[in-house]
Amino acid sequence: MNVPPLRRAALAGLVAMALAPVCCRGAREARPPDPAAPAAPSGSARAEAAGVDRVVLTAEAERLAGIETEVANVTPFAVNVSVPCRLSPEAETPDEIEAHLDGQAARAREVRTVAELDRLRELLARGVVATKAVQDAEAEAAQARVDSRRAAAALERLGLAPDGAEGRYPAADIWALAEIDEAHAGAVAAGDRAWIQVESFPGTQFLGRLVALARFVKPDTRTLTGRIAVEDPRRRLRPQSLGTASIEVARREALSVPSSALLYADAGRILFVRRGDGYERADVRVGAEAGGRTEILAGLEPGETVVARGASRIWGEWLKARNAGPAGDGDDVRTGGRDGDGGP
Repeated sequence: MNVPPLRRAALAGLVAMALAPVCCRGAREARPPDPAAPAAPSGSARAEAAGVDRVVLTAEAERLAGIETEVANVTPFAVNVSVPCRLSPEAETPDEIEAHLDGQAARAREVRTVAELDRLRELLARGVVATKAVQDAEAEAAQARVDSRRAAAALERLGLAPDGAEGRYPAADIWALAEIDEAHAGAVAAGDRAWIQVESFPGTQFLGRLVALARFVKPDTRTLTGRIAVEDPRRRLRPQSLGTASIEVARREALSVPSSALLYADAGRILFVRRGDGYERADVRVGAEAGGRTEILAGLEPGETVVARGASRIWGEWLKARNAGPAGDGDDVRTGGRDGDGGP
């Protein structure tokens, strides 16, 4: 159909006026970020890639989630080796006591039979006894020597000296016989401080000191017996009770945080740091753990405020925000609610 040029121009103008609001609306939705806006604080690379820099909780959400923080500082840090132990009224194990008694009996019998043999030989020389009596005494003395050597070998297998020198230990309220694995044998030494914990007194630590460490490794368990003299003046600990001995092997200045602050993520350890009004993820490298605290070797600076409890709640919000992508016009994930779960 033929449309006059004047009419075609009028129709084109009407179409352009109708489309104009749609184009403007699309331009507002796709506006670029303001170049004058301040750069967001540095966080983990994954969080920034998802458009999330920090998680911000309302005060009510923090209270319901039980968020507790602590300022991380460099303080004296004790490195401990924790091993199982058994309480005993004696510093020796039942096997060691039995081996010592067998050794003492065998040595006494050897001395007695040798003395008897010497006496009979003197009598034989004077013609008082028959040769048969001396021969019987020689056989008994030879058997006593064999038994004595066998007892000495049993003591050596336990790492004990035949003269019983290892049995002379100082007095103690009670003893803890610790089973120290071969891998830690080089780290512990006589004189190290130790703390004993048993199930019957949860949360209570009894101070002790490692008095001696067996020289030989037990072939069946690949462990060495550590003898810990324990202080228990009130006689609360019971012999034969099982417990855990934490032996202090080193003490140094270190940056540490509560072990409850650390989470596992991406085959590593992370924690959350309070920065500004939110919490940021920090990937850290950890060292030794002792007394409910963990040494931080990298990824955290002294003076930073870390989340000591409730980090798992923040971690959940962080993951939800990362999976959802950029959060609105900003980089923060803000959440709150009566039940503590909230939402963005």
